[in-house]
Amino acid sequence: MTPFGVDSREKPIFQQFSGQRAWASLAKITGLPWSSVHQHRVDTPYNIPISPTVSLLLPTLVEDVYNFFYSAEEVVLDSHAKSAALHIIKVFIDTAPNIAVSAPELVAFASYAPYRVALDAQSIAKGTWHEIYALYGHRGTWYTGCDLLLDRHRFGIIL
Repeated sequence: MTPFGVDSREKPIFQQFSGQRAWASLAKITGLPWSSVHQHRVDTPYNIPISPTVSLLLPTLVEDVYNFFYSAEEVVLDSHAKSAALHIIKVFIDTAPNIAVSAPELVAFASYAPYRVALDAQSIAKGTWHEIYALYGHRGTWYTGCDLLLDRHRFGIIL
């Protein structure tokens, strides 16, 4: 929030939010069957992959080009995220039986961090949402976005 010039009232509130880092990416993978791949973990609650991970590998309309999402909870350089994402995809490809597939090549790799910004349970319990709602109109500012909508539950928005 620093680029927005938060003041001494806003800063301690917004510092309580945390989020993952995420990259939207395209990779060229020749020989991979045209289908969506969702990574699941059978050894975790609800089969959710553990970060850092490539959670989706989706075919695009361009032959042999796949869209994928890489996420990490810790701060990492883009260069590290690129190599880690390619390694995860390569491990997946190497486990595919009887398929001759090329090594993945990055076509595009762009960060859109922070991603899935949230408050932890302790912040919620101490009333941080009330502090956030009290900021509406402060310095002539009204916040938007799914996490900051007033009455979001009344409108059926579940976070």
